[in-house]
Amino acid sequence: LPPFEAMRYLVPTDIRPKLQLTRVEVLTWGVRLMKDYKMIPIDSPHIDIEVGGKTLSIDKISSLKKHPNFASPHAYVDVELPINEEYLPPINIRVMDNRAFGYTPLVAVATIKEYGNYRTVYSLNDMPDVVIDETAANNQAILQNDESLSVSQLKTFC
Repeated sequence: LPPFEAMRYLVPTDIRPKLQLTRVEVLTWGVRLMKDYKMIPIDSPHIDIEVGGKTLSIDKISSLKKHPNFASPHAYVDVELPINEEYLPPINIRVMDNRAFGYTPLVAVATIKEYGNYRTVYSLNDMPDVVIDETAANNQAILQNDESLSVSQLKTFC
């Protein structure tokens, strides 16, 4: 039998898939064409994205009819995922509506099972050494080789 610790069996290290720290980045623009849930229109949804046992919560939209976009479209979570794409856990997306008296019903669910094609591996040599100068005009990011990028260009690069 495998080793037993804290009321469960431990998987031997030679069987367990090799993990690496991975950043999962998500772009969420907004929610459109949501149908009514239990005959009440969806007005203030928020999204929870679960991957590898960690949950990333996207802030709620205050009014879906007035402005159907999220306040900040970019979010990320750092999680340990298997290197081998066969063992990648699914990404679960849950959309919940924020209703009166704290009631948040689950109104939509999606699962992404195979996302290995969207995986990009960066080495430290690929990324520039960046120092963000808060005092510089228009928030310039200064690279080691004295070039400069705006913060928006830096976000698209990273």
